[in-house]
Amino acid sequence: MVDPGGFQVLRRFTLLSPLFLALTFLVSLGNTLRHVWRMLRKGGLLKQNPGIDSSIMIIALPMIACMMSYRSVTRMWMICANSKVGSLGYVEDFQGNRTWVARLVVCQNMYETNFLLTDLYESWALLHFANLALQIIASRSTKPSRASVPQPAARASQTVMSLQEKLTESVDALTKQGIYLFNGTCFLEAAYSLFTTSVEAYLGGDRTLKFNERVYRSRTRVHYFFLGMGAIASSAAIGNVVTVEMTFEKQLETFRPSAKFWSTKILLSIGFIQTLLLEVPPLSTSLSITEKDLFYASLLCIECFLLSWLHVIAWDPNESWLDDLREN
Repeated sequence: MVDPGGFQVLRRFTLLSPLFLALTFLVSLGNTLRHVWRMLRKGGLLKQNPGIDSSIMIIALPMIACMMSYRSVTRMWMICANSKVGSLGYVEDFQGNRTWVARLVVCQNMYETNFLLTDLYESWALLHFANLALQIIASRSTKPSRASVPQPAARASQTVMSLQEKLTESVDALTKQGIYLFNGTCFLEAAYSLFTTSVEAYLGGDRTLKFNERVYRSRTRVHYFFLGMGAIASSAAIGNVVTVEMTFEKQLETFRPSAKFWSTKILLSIGFIQTLLLEVPPLSTSLSITEKDLFYASLLCIECFLLSWLHVIAWDPNESWLDDLREN
């Protein structure tokens, strides 16, 4: 258990988490209402206003991430307070004893699962971002002229348009392949962690003892398996999106893809940097594992609030690309 006379600054710092959760909710809600108001002002619903639905899905990312981070904070609070509320009071170790260590392991697994669910939603938001970029590129493709032209020229123009449509479809398919791989990897890892943790937390005892033992024996192998898959999949997804962004820079000028891309993908970078910083002195030597987890999740709640403001700037409902999609 964490020493009650330990790191007092950290304890006070974590109490800010509920405040930043509420602030993030308010900012995300306000940003969402801006897009809804635009849709109502222009007339029609989501079908007549393409791009609004994907924008709202992406805008929700800071709120989803902050909720999961706050939930992870509460799991670490439970460990620090030696809580036995709910199913935690029935958690047993492999010897059948209801110990603090057994509760610690279950809460740590729940802590990790929360962030895996955040990664899953982030990969889903990246797919919506790519869809928007590809829709804008397609909407600004050269359209066939309606002016009267000689028959050979008309046939040549139709051939060019056909090739252009096929190229657009190919770019669309190739770009999404890497993102689909990333989506699938995040889904499998989150589903595996959610299932195994739920079995241990809510179906403990002799019925699941052998299953839990197998899970823990294979835990390291499973971790590195998903780590490798995630590295490959995320690299492919990000590489595909960046390539499209750079290749069609002119067509995407009014879309401002750089700001939107970073607002969608920056959480992954933040998590990676924070993990590295926690392994560097003095944090690595002055904090226990539980305190590191508590600090990580609490700080992420604040960062999600800042990210929600980045979304306000990046996802402006008055940008002209929404009108372009509506006209097409």
